[in-house]
Amino acid sequence: MLKMRFLLLLILYPALLSAIANYKVGDKLFVLSTIGLALREKPDPAGAKMQTLPNGAPVVVQKEDFKKFAHTVVNEFKGYDLTGYWVKVKTWDNKTGYVFDAYLSKYQAPAKVILKDHVDPKYSVAEQYMMVHSKPKGKRVQLAKTKSGLEHYTQAFVNSAVIEVNKGKDNSTYKIQFDRSTTVEEAYLIGKALWLEGKPFNSTFIDGLILLTNEKETKQATIELKNKVVVLTMMIAD
Repeated sequence: MLKMRFLLLLILYPALLSAIANYKVGDKLFVLSTIGLALREKPDPAGAKMQTLPNGAPVVVQKEDFKKFAHTVVNEFKGYDLTGYWVKVKTWDNKTGYVFDAYLSKYQAPAKVILKDHVDPKYSVAEQYMMVHSKPKGKRVQLAKTKSGLEHYTQAFVNSAVIEVNKGKDNSTYKIQFDRSTTVEEAYLIGKALWLEGKPFNSTFIDGLILLTNEKETKQATIELKNKVVVLTMMIAD
């Protein structure tokens, strides 16, 4: 089996170090954290913990002018910190409190969206994930196949996201070009859950590069900023 390293590349500019960039009062967001997210009584890491919101839990923004209260979670994994702010939210069970917005996204948690028992073979995992959040815009656009390719196409979506699928006999690539409001940190959390599926992995951080390696070394992915748009590229080899 051809082995490939799981590489997650972040181009880290100061503007990208904040968490989810665009939300307002009344917006519905989702928790992206496999270990859950603490709901606190105050916008402070020392605030009393009210409960732990599970991965995928929905919250509604109540107040979002706490950006002077910056907060950082040190070592999301070795060498990489998540930086964001506090936001006041209401939970699905009508509790109101404060959470750290670096683990929030307008995109749902992959584990809540992609159900392996209900996979439609007509669509890639990238398409299935995006179709929950936006309708396809037009039909697939067929692209030239590589030498060992089986199919190669793009699919645009109403929210301006674009999927590119390039399936081959020995390896396949699935690319998500997100809408312009999606941040690098959101794409990192989505990519980690969507591609590594919560399984153990090793990681290092060197000169702006985040390297994630799955145990079998069969998967790799990159997250990068291209023309102010975040792109997640996921690759697998057999």
